[in-house]
Amino acid sequence: MKRFILYLLVLIPILSLAQTQSGYVRTAGKPNQKGQPLGGVSIKVSGNFNAVKSDETKGTFAIPMKDYKDGTAFVLQNVYKSGYDLSDKDFLSRKHPFSSQVPLEIVMISRADIIRVQTEIEDRARANAEKKYHAQLKELNEQLETHKISDERYRKELADLQKKQESFDALIAIMAEQYARTDYDKLDSLNKIINVCIVEGDLEKADSLIDSKGNIEQRVVACLEQEKVLEKAEDELRKAEAQIQQNKERAVQQKEDIAQDLYNKHSIALSHFEIDSAAYYIELRAELDTTNLVYQHQAAEFLYEYKANYQKSMYYSQRLLNCAKKQYYEESKEVATVYNNMGVIYDSQGKYQEALEYSNKALEIRKKVLDNEHPDVMESYHNVGTVILERHKEGWAYYNKALEISEKILNNKHFINDEILIKIANLYNSIGVAYCSQEEYQKGIEYYNKSLIILEQALGDKHQYIAIATLYNNIGSIYYSQKEFQKAMEYYHKALMILEKTLGKEHPTVAVTYCHIGDIYSSKEEYQKALEYLNKALMIQEKVLGDKHPDVAKSYTRIGAIYILQGKYQEAVKCHNKALMIIKRELGNKHLDVARSYDRIGITYYLQKDYPKALEYYQKALITKEKLLGKEHPDVAISYNKIGEVYSSQEEYQKAMEYYNKALTIQEKTLGEKNLDIADLYGNIASNYFLQEDYPKAAENYSKELIIKEEILGSEHPDIAAIYDMLGFIYHSQGEYQTSTKYYNKKLMIQEKLLGKEHLDVAKLYNYIADNYCSQKDYPKTLEYYQEALMIQEKLLGKEHLDVAELYKKIAVNYYSQKDYPKTLGYYQETLMIQEKLLGKEHLDVAKSMNNIGDIYSSQGDSQKALEYYNKALMILEKTLGCEHPITATLYNNIGYAHYSLGEYQQALEYYKKALTIYKIAQSNDSATISQGLVKLYDTYNKASKDLNFPGRETFKKGFNDFMRHIAFTAKVLEGDYPAANEGLQGIYYICAFEDWDINSSGNFFDYNDSLRGKPKTIVLLKDGVISSHHFDNQIGVELGLKEVSEEEKQQLVKTYKEWKAKAIINPKGNVK
Repeated sequence: MKRFILYLLVLIPILSLAQTQSGYVRTAGKPNQKGQPLGGVSIKVSGNFNAVKSDETKGTFAIPMKDYKDGTAFVLQNVYKSGYDLSDKDFLSRKHPFSSQVPLEIVMISRADIIRVQTEIEDRARANAEKKYHAQLKELNEQLETHKISDERYRKELADLQKKQESFDALIAIMAEQYARTDYDKLDSLNKIINVCIVEGDLEKADSLIDSKGNIEQRVVACLEQEKVLEKAEDELRKAEAQIQQNKERAVQQKEDIAQDLYNKHSIALSHFEIDSAAYYIELRAELDTTNLVYQHQAAEFLYEYKANYQKSMYYSQRLLNCAKKQYYEESKEVATVYNNMGVIYDSQGKYQEALEYSNKALEIRKKVLDNEHPDVMESYHNVGTVILERHKEGWAYYNKALEISEKILNNKHFINDEILIKIANLYNSIGVAYCSQEEYQKGIEYYNKSLIILEQALGDKHQYIAIATLYNNIGSIYYSQKEFQKAMEYYHKALMILEKTLGKEHPTVAVTYCHIGDIYSSKEEYQKALEYLNKALMIQEKVLGDKHPDVAKSYTRIGAIYILQGKYQEAVKCHNKALMIIKRELGNKHLDVARSYDRIGITYYLQKDYPKALEYYQKALITKEKLLGKEHPDVAISYNKIGEVYSSQEEYQKAMEYYNKALTIQEKTLGEKNLDIADLYGNIASNYFLQEDYPKAAENYSKELIIKEEILGSEHPDIAAIYDMLGFIYHSQGEYQTSTKYYNKKLMIQEKLLGKEHLDVAKLYNYIADNYCSQKDYPKTLEYYQEALMIQEKLLGKEHLDVAELYKKIAVNYYSQKDYPKTLGYYQETLMIQEKLLGKEHLDVAKSMNNIGDIYSSQGDSQKALEYYNKALMILEKTLGCEHPITATLYNNIGYAHYSLGEYQQALEYYKKALTIYKIAQSNDSATISQGLVKLYDTYNKASKDLNFPGRETFKKGFNDFMRHIAFTAKVLEGDYPAANEGLQGIYYICAFEDWDINSSGNFFDYNDSLRGKPKTIVLLKDGVISSHHFDNQIGVELGLKEVSEEEKQQLVKTYKEWKAKAIINPKGNVK
């Protein structure tokens, strides 16, 4: 069954259309080292529920900012990493403008670095301050000692000095912290040097460097002037920006208005099922704004689902992925959704590796960022399982995980919505497909019905949705597998009506349904109808999917199978080779599907009777299977079996048995002794013996097949009837007619029960049973069964049918065997009337029937009437077969005999000679047919020579003498339990003497032989130059005949016999050479 997974609505829309503020975190730059990315930093925006963390290696982050537009201010509530502080202490209190394009920079510095640098600065500054304080104190003390200042002034200046020292000490701590937090990456080269000088306490150099920039007062004046100019410019800029913003808003509104119009036109076109127009408008909207996630998603979804344009769908999905990564972050659920959708598209393209890669990406992200029982996690397990299950049974593990989650979701009805229901329906559908592929149809239909109930609940009007059509397809496939073709066709047509209306007539899903319908017609043996639908499917698939897609290969395989059934083997080989090329390209040379393609091509050549080619492909399949499966796998046994069939067909029976036995060894080991495959193999072995005419062994193996199949299938299965048929035929061929009849009667009981008593196959069995009774010469029973067969055939076929004519002929033969010539004649004439009407008056079968009627008249002694029919038959035969055909020769003999019976010896001789000439061309000189022809000539010459009333008697005497100079009498020893054979005689001998008759006698040898029947007799024989005499009390066990020899050969025979005879008088027991 074709694997068809429901993917409708699996392209899940991205629900949140939030913008994101991207950014990065780094450490503060140092004098000789740039800042480095900082990971693991927790960042939280005021008003947002969740915090985000910076990437461990890149330091990047993305904060979801719902309903934010560029320029909107936001405040950070917290930026935290253990052991770090913000370089800018006011960073959290500052407002930051939102930007979807410009990343936010956050600079942090290690607390250990702050403390270390701050301590170094404080220590240097305090040391310098202490040094300066002591110098000033020393100077003040000197002034007091030299009386340059008074005591009062000294006390006042000392107090000022101490106060300054205390104030400077407090200022040092503040300045040290500020310089310790400095981000050197934000300073130009000169300011970096100034800062380093201050930190290191080289304040004079720092001051000098500052002065090198220019007069500080002038710089302040210039700065204030520039500020005024900038304020004016900013005012003008604000006005311009306001105008620009207004224009932007107008443009955005206009774009949104156009986008809505495009979507509306798309919806209108879709409601009219104008798929191409709908696709045009949805694509145009996607191009209108290439950063809009919704537009890209909806374009990708529509092109996938309605147009099956996987290439374009992938184009928009890739664009969607790029946008999602920019607006969110790499491991977000939104990016996972896009990966999931892309996996679905790749799977539809038959790109297994890519499908698995992207589906797994989606699964890993979802497991990381979502709850383990989230519907999206369930969906990812489902999709990964689907991809794997197409090639490996391990996919069931993923399905089971998805199923566990789905059951938990359904139990929590509070959180279920239509979107979740559709995901669960999709899962149930896929599980249904998987069960059906394993031929567990009841399980399959159980899950299909579950899916159908959920979809109807979620979608409403079931006739408007592709999902329902898909389920109709799948349910149809189950009925097809169960051979309920009418129900299957009903569901397929329901699906087709929906799909053609919604998707158009050139969609791959429509092609799948065409394939299903084609399969049904094929199963019903309506092959032309099947081809019509399969070719429709192929045209769609090649046009939409490309000529290298796996589905195209499957369609070629299907079409090839139909051609095989039609006997169009060359076309079949072409199709299977095209499929093989695609499969190899897709899967490589070492894959089981490649082996299966080899098998199909092998079967086609086998049916063509091109056995070397069949063997070549079967061997290729075997090699591939052995490499992939090992040498003891049941599939390898199947290949051995097929190779055995080829050898059997080539009459290489020993080779065939070698392969059959290999297959049997594997199957008994892997499948057990009671298995249908093993039973079929016994059937093949039986057939092999049957073809060798080794009927006992054939019967033995058919009996083994019968025992297994009766136990598995029951005693009334059609396969059992077929075995009974073969056993009946075998025992008939062995002359065991009663046993043969027993098996035919067993088959008859099954057929009557399965087919009814009035069926043509039942009539055939009556025929076979009648043939058995005929062979036993039980003519009343024969007639009884022929009449039963006749009643059925006349009722079902009518009286004017060729099969009825054939049965009339058999009944005629039966009456002929009883010498009831009037009834024989009546049935032959009935046969003739049907044949003339149906076949025309110049058909070969008409000629044969006329010949048969001629035979009856001849048997009744009416040679004139016999000649009338013989001549009519001859006119047909000479016209249809020609004058030199063996069948024509038989009729010449019959005409010759009719003339012979009428005493018309000249005409008889003429026709006998015509027949003999044909036999000589067709057969060897030693053939029994030529011998019998010579006997006819001999008898005609002999009788004409002795018929006193025949006017040409003297002429015939002369002709007879000439004839006898070139004729020798022969005795062919019969094989078996005959006296001659028991004496060791074998082959063909010349007859030299037979009691009183010898080679020189002129009397009729055959009349003389008749006179000796039942009496003792002595016969003298010659072979290979040796003459021997043999005495028999009664029967001899030889077939008498004539052989043409040259005149010299005849004279030599006479001479040899005379010499032997002369010596035999002296030594009667001797053999003479």
